[in-house]
Amino acid sequence: MPPRPEIPTLEGPGPGASPPPTLGGPPHFRLFGIPVRIGMGFWFMVMMLGLSGVQGDLRRAVIWSVVVFVSVMLHELGHALSARAFGARPSITLHALGGLTHFDIRFTRARSFIVALSGPMAGFLLGFGVLFATKGMHLTPLQDNVVDTILFVNIGWGIINLLPVQPFDGGHLVAAVLGPKRALATALISLTVGVSVAIYAIAVLKTGGIWLAFLFGTAAFGSYQQARIAFAASRDRRDGLEDMLKKAKRALEAGEADEAYALASQVATRAHTLPLRNGAYTALAWAHVARRDGQKAREALAKLEPRGVIDPYTVAAVEEAAGDVTRARQLLDEARGVGMRSPEMLKLHIDLYARDGRLADVARLTLEDLELLSYDDARAVLDALIGADEKILTVLLAARLFEVYGKAVDALDHARTLSRMGNHDKALDVLERLLAPDDKTGTSSHRAELDLDAIRNDPAFAPLVELPRFAEILG
Repeated sequence: MPPRPEIPTLEGPGPGASPPPTLGGPPHFRLFGIPVRIGMGFWFMVMMLGLSGVQGDLRRAVIWSVVVFVSVMLHELGHALSARAFGARPSITLHALGGLTHFDIRFTRARSFIVALSGPMAGFLLGFGVLFATKGMHLTPLQDNVVDTILFVNIGWGIINLLPVQPFDGGHLVAAVLGPKRALATALISLTVGVSVAIYAIAVLKTGGIWLAFLFGTAAFGSYQQARIAFAASRDRRDGLEDMLKKAKRALEAGEADEAYALASQVATRAHTLPLRNGAYTALAWAHVARRDGQKAREALAKLEPRGVIDPYTVAAVEEAAGDVTRARQLLDEARGVGMRSPEMLKLHIDLYARDGRLADVARLTLEDLELLSYDDARAVLDALIGADEKILTVLLAARLFEVYGKAVDALDHARTLSRMGNHDKALDVLERLLAPDDKTGTSSHRAELDLDAIRNDPAFAPLVELPRFAEILG
């Protein structure tokens, strides 16, 4: 049976968080190590706004485009650098409606607030810096246009961006302050302000406010959708369904498949929100995996919406339970190829290769991701290699285990295998390193814990017994 499952959490990304890094394609360049991709829609939006605002003056349109590009990039860098400071792997995409910083972890509310605020603050620093630096200076009309554009984009847009409307930064700040349990309140605030701004733009600014009205009208519609979801989620919480799914997860972790099945079935039938329903069907799939009923596990996964939310580890475990080991292994190979790794996935992956006796692949996976395995699991792989007399693989893994964990038993297996292979000098080198005095204490930390007579009488070291160096090392 595969390792016990990690059921997806009920909550989505935290306040101010974005989806995991996804640029919609390879990055065009990197800035401070952060991948950046610029869509054609960004340049189209910039040029359209620039040309409409300067009545066809190409020179001013170019100034506008450069200032907007630099300012939006600086804004997103503010988000990205603060997110990276908190351990995320950020990436930046510039698109038709502005910019978006993606990162791969969920932050606490306090950190979400800081990340959301960092973007506007970067723009304010540039805007007010230029304002104070040019105060009292005599500027040419062209220079004055550059300064005005910088102030408008970084201060004017920055203030608008801080209005409490999602998905703007002001909306993320409100979400961080109120927290996920008050998501309905956040969505209603966003909806109210978004509609108000859109109405103001049409009623007061007339044609000049069309873009603003479109922007906030679109945001208001999105907030309406979020409010509906948040209302449904509040009903699920009131009905105790979230707690029920958490109990199902705990039951799975405790190996109580029948209890998990009963709880998850209720949640799947009664849930009002898609994430909760998906969580329930995932728990049901794992309950069937635990019962070794792969077909019913497949039927449970087939009810998830959209299909893309299913993680490869869950699908692989289901396929393994259904008897399709080849398909399960293929799924894990593909996931590994795109950088998806976890201890649970690795253990299942190793188990699937081991069943076919493909010890070279087992050793490769273990060596590549040794840090994801416990020592006992990695040692079990080494024991299997020793039992199968895979000498070269044994040497590689034993050396790596001793390097990472410093356990004498691994170094001894390393030396034994080298001796059996006829590499006597290398075997002696390993024993010498194992028994060498520590630089600080002057004594070997391993010598006292080893039975030196057992080493002298070990059949694997028989070819070394007559060598003077062997006697010198053992003392």
